[in-house]
This record gives sequence, structure tokens and C-alpha cells, in this order.
Amino acid sequence: QAYSFLHHFIIFFSTPALVPMAAFQRRLKVSAAATLRGFVSTPAEARVEPPMFAPFPASIPKGRHIPYRLLESWNVSPDSKILRFELPEEVPSLVDLGVCSSLKVKQEIAGHALDKSYSPVSHPAAEGFVDFLVKRYPFRPGGGLAAFLCDMKPGEEVPIMAKPPRNMGDRMYAANRFKDVVLIGNGTGVAPFLQMGKVVFEDPNEKTRVHFVTGHRTEADMLCQDWIDSWKKACPERFFSHEALSKPVDAAKFAASGGHVGRIDLPLLRKALPEPSSSVLVLVCGTDGFLETMCGMKIKSKTKDHTKKQQGPVTGYLKELGYGEGSGVTVTKL
Repeated sequence: QAYSFLHHFIIFFSTPALVPMAAFQRRLKVSAAATLRGFVSTPAEARVEPPMFAPFPASIPKGRHIPYRLLESWNVSPDSKILRFELPEEVPSLVDLGVCSSLKVKQEIAGHALDKSYSPVSHPAAEGFVDFLVKRYPFRPGGGLAAFLCDMKPGEEVPIMAKPPRNMGDRMYAANRFKDVVLIGNGTGVAPFLQMGKVVFEDPNEKTRVHFVTGHRTEADMLCQDWIDSWKKACPERFFSHEALSKPVDAAKFAASGGHVGRIDLPLLRKALPEPSSSVLVLVCGTDGFLETMCGMKIKSKTKDHTKKQQGPVTGYLKELGYGEGSGVTVTKL
């Protein structure tokens, strides 16, 4: 089989009438560069996926930044805060953005125009305010806004723009659409999952089971653990939490309490995840490397007119566990 593939490869690409050598070299060059960037240059019709985002709601200003005023902030770890911003008068709530929404914060710092997207941790229906979970990172040119945001004082403002509502598969999340929701995240990638927890467990009509798999370095990095503990206590038959720490302060104690010492890996996921089926939604959020390992990165499809992001195929651990194409599972990379 290897000989047959190589034989046809040589014949096809060495035939001038089919593919001139110069074009072939360009194709290889583009292909290699695209792979490195998660870029795939293909006609739009070559990859048919549901749109990642739902239509923008009329209730929220589209395409422009509006000043949001900081009401208060509080620490949730040695280097992380929740910041509560007052919603503008024209935006009574963010309920029409749905769950796992995202807002883009913009600010110029030291001559650098920066913008960064943050997922609210407050309930979408919260009236008059929105909460963000922000982990402080030192400022660097081209970096994020964490240090600036964490240093803000009540009464100060920052420009914020809403992004389109996010689809889970072919439409936005709705109560009881899935029997099981799996949330896999690391670091502040758990932020949209905290909002999902609020949406599911504050709705008396919800019956959905939630499987929460998180990865952090130490115990101090386990953000908003009090929320997670409250859901465990209130809904033990519907909320299942699995924490992994790569560098716990007391590994023996953490393991004895049911924690997983190390990074999120296949053995932990086998233990934590339900059987693949069309009634399962999986959300994955974290760094690019984390996404690559868990499920594969999102891709950018470049057409003649524009570039758009798509979910792309499910690879990595989730594919190994049977959550890939043909499983019926809805996998959404945040």
C-alpha cells in the first residue's frame, strides 16, 4: 500500500500536463505554512459546517465599543479577580447573547492598541451588570489586558463590544436540548463553563447532567471552587466534577480526595466522560496547545473574499475516545 501511494504520488505530481512543477512547489509551500497557522485555503463549499455564531440580536449594539463602568472587583485567587461592570443603559442584560458568550475589551496601553475577548461568568440574564474572571499577567507588547483590568478602580470605564451569540452545533444552547454536557477546560478557560453552570443549575426546569473536567497547576489556581462545591452539594446526581492538578502542593492529599495528579489525560477523560451519543454536548476551552491535545484546533477557512473560523474536525483525545465524526456528539471548541 505504501508503494502504491508513493507510485501514484510521483506519477501525478511529476506529470507536467497535470500539475506544473512551479505550481506544485507553490502548493507545498502554501500547504506547509497553512498547517502551521491552522489555516486551510479551500473553497467555502469544500467544508460544510453549521455557522459558529447565531444572528446578532437586535437588543444589543452591534459592531461598536461602548464604555462599561467598573462597579467593583474582588479576588478569587492570589492572581485572579472577578470584575463587575455596569451594563450601559441601552443594554439591560446580555440574555440574548446566550450562554458561553464573549465580549471584546479594547484599550490602548503604552502606545499599543490592544483588544482581548473575555467570557462572562455572570448569568446571561443578570440585569444591569456583567462579571468577568480575569487572571493577572504582566503587560507585554501585543499581549492581553489582564494587568490593566485588574488594576482598574471602581468608577473607571473601558470600551467593550459584544460578539455574536455562539452556536452549539447548529443553534444556540437551550435547556434540556442535551442529556449530558461535558465541559473540559484549563486555567481561565473554565470561565465560560462557570456561566454554563449558573445557567443549568439556576434553572429549576433543567434536567441536564454536567461533567466538569478542569486542569490547573496548584490548589490556589482552582478558580471559583466555592461555586463548584455548591453545585456538587445541590445537585449530586447531575453534577460531576473532576479536577486535575499538575503541581499540587500536597499530591498525596489531593489524590486521596479524588483529584487527579497530572494534566488532563486519556485515563481521566475515560473516567469522566459519558458514552458518546447525539444527546451529548462537549465544550472545550483553553490554550491553543490544550485544544490541540484535547480535540484539535479551530481552523480558518480562506476564501476569495474573506477568512472565517470553523470548528474543524475533532482530533486528539476526543477522537481516540470515540467522540469524532460519526459519533453524533456535538463538540464545540470555544
